[in-house]
Amino acid sequence: MFSDVRRNVGMVLVLLLVVTIIYCFVSPAPRSLLIRLLFDKDARMKREAMAEAIPEVDVKIYTDLVYGDMDDALLDIYVPNNTQEKLPVIIWTHGGAWISGDKMDASPYFQLLADRGFVVVSINYSLGPKNLYPTQLQQLNVAHQYILDHADDYQMDTNSIFLAGDSAGAQLSSQMAAIITNPSYQSTFTFEPSLSAEDIKGMILYCGVYDMRILGSGEGIDSGIIAWGFKAATWAYFGENYDQNPEVYEQASSIRYITPNFPDTFISGGHGDGLTNMQSKPMAEALSDMGVSVTTLFYEDDHLPLHDHENQFILDADGFENFETMVSYIHQKLNE
Repeated sequence: MFSDVRRNVGMVLVLLLVVTIIYCFVSPAPRSLLIRLLFDKDARMKREAMAEAIPEVDVKIYTDLVYGDMDDALLDIYVPNNTQEKLPVIIWTHGGAWISGDKMDASPYFQLLADRGFVVVSINYSLGPKNLYPTQLQQLNVAHQYILDHADDYQMDTNSIFLAGDSAGAQLSSQMAAIITNPSYQSTFTFEPSLSAEDIKGMILYCGVYDMRILGSGEGIDSGIIAWGFKAATWAYFGENYDQNPEVYEQASSIRYITPNFPDTFISGGHGDGLTNMQSKPMAEALSDMGVSVTTLFYEDDHLPLHDHENQFILDADGFENFETMVSYIHQKLNE
């Protein structure tokens, strides 16, 4: 009898393994869950390290403000306590490969930024594969309208807005900017942008993705495991892999839709991050070729220490220098 039980249990386990393997091929969910766990762990470690690195700041944080109808339509607003005047607004969209991340991941960084005289708005948006593209763009647009509607409540000068983001958030922010500044591109979406081109003083883009076709296809990516991760994340975000619907990957590639009206841009990435040569530098070159004013912060290949993905949130000497360069860029745009 016991041998029969063991045999039956073994058959069930084998069946479960086969079903799991098949599921991995027909759905991005298992792979995206693994990526989310890894990304969330890294985000926690960076947040804790940032909290220890920043000096004491005097900032008021308004958390979990509801900007839309979906249960994840929440945002945080960071306002310096030492002034009552209206201040420039930095709207930051978080990273996490479109399937992970949270508006609080870089909270210490936003506190440091707000302490320098800005209102920082950090936005949550729906994650794949639970909610698919272009839900996230529609949510950001609603959040932008919320900011316009509540500017007086949080000392926001909506004539001085910067769209910012890191990693997937840089992709989303750059795509929103392309939608806002390119009428032909805008017409391919079903929503009317809340912000106008005149509202946006500049862009702040860290470690971003601007050509989604490369990530979806894996073309030119040397590492098999990295290509696997990119394909899994984009499949979970779009609901279809590249071979099934290359058109949607092209639509989400902001580098394809920039015009001379695209906002002036600060763009940066670590020299140990494969996305820098693959995405950030080509985006900077494309913007420059289009006549857009571009401020870059890239490192030489032999620079030490080596800066990986999301290096701006590592607040060592280079991290603080990076921060100051970004703040100088903001002031430059405000004074023009």
